[in-house]
Amino acid sequence: MNLAIKQAFGINEDPGVNVAEENQLAADLHLVSTSNDLEITLTKFVTTKTKLAFDYQFKITDDKLKKLLEKNIQAKDNHQFIELSLYANGSDEDIYGGVFTESTFRVEGEMFYGSVISVFTKDVIPEDAELTLKIKRFDWQDKDEFNTAMANAPAEGLEASFTVDNALEYEGDWSFNLTSKPLTETASPTISKVTNVKDVQAISDALQTDVTFTAPLRANSRPAVTVYKDSVKQEQLIELESYDPLTGEINFRFSLSALDKSGAIYKIQLNEINAYGEPLSEIGSFELRNT
Repeated sequence: MNLAIKQAFGINEDPGVNVAEENQLAADLHLVSTSNDLEITLTKFVTTKTKLAFDYQFKITDDKLKKLLEKNIQAKDNHQFIELSLYANGSDEDIYGGVFTESTFRVEGEMFYGSVISVFTKDVIPEDAELTLKIKRFDWQDKDEFNTAMANAPAEGLEASFTVDNALEYEGDWSFNLTSKPLTETASPTISKVTNVKDVQAISDALQTDVTFTAPLRANSRPAVTVYKDSVKQEQLIELESYDPLTGEINFRFSLSALDKSGAIYKIQLNEINAYGEPLSEIGSFELRNT
């Protein structure tokens, strides 16, 4: 089956991936795998040691799936559960672990378009690896059942606690052998205008920038980083964020590529927030930029 490959939207909405693509380092693909009568096409893939991203697509032939997706779209919920495995250099060891994954979808006509961005907590992917990506499972919940369960759930703290069974699951072994190697480009952003924080360190790879610094944290406080690009607050740019309440060390990653030579100035502001994520006061800040 020959399907038209759709490349609009997808992982290139991520700023780091977009810059890699502009530098012709995230090539279009047409890798096809069939399992349990479902043909999936991998249309784009790019990775570094700590981050990978890919687009895939398949034709919707199941009326039940179509109805479930329509409910999600109507509710403006584009999250998609997907179970993955990743193997390097012919090994049977699954290295897809210690990872945070954002998986989304969109539907156009009879086509399902999925995008996955995964960020590992440490260097996982070997520098010169030949990778095999496997998709093992998708599942979908009924949005009506989900909303009913949420409305009837008893509150525990700030959130309601409830479970909803899957309405539909696809299981299989969709396997893709990748010839492109992990990107190895790195850069050290310039740090300036440091206020009330110290020991600022930043290193960029082709898809993201890893930042560590130390700040004075009050006991039992909640710190959170906000990123401004050329004075404009950036939403959903931060991929990982953690802090040590004892040492005051803050670590986060965001989608600034080492290949980005736009000269944009990023202000990193650390705030104390309340339980709802709302800023209470500024703790400190600094600026960084690629040169």
